Amino acid sequence: MSMESNIRAAVEPLGPPCAANIYTGSAETYFVFNYQVIPDNFADNEPQHERYLVQLHLYAPHTQNTESLRKSVRRALQSAFMRPSELNVADDVNQHYVYEFEVADGAD
Repeated sequence: MSMESNIRAAVEPLGPPCAANIYTGSAETYFVFNYQVIPDNFADNEPQHERYLVQLHLYAPHTQNTESLRKSVRRALQSAFMRPSELNVADDVNQHYVYEFEVADGAD
């Protein structure tokens, strides 16, 4: 599976839709993710692994109680990858939480 498929598989059972980079649907609560791939563990001038630095964003209306959902997100990401950090970056329009975690994988 690709990294994008793995991320979706981890959070889609929680209910809100999940999209890479930009969500264009009509749901008020949704996930968007982005990641950076870094070559690592070089041997013979070739990377042996890749590190994925992943950000998963949760958007929800201010009127929604997201405490249970946020706890479920942390558990789901920990089960699939590792325990993420959680950062509240809400604005005057939405609740916005950013979950950051890292994944190592073999290089292509």
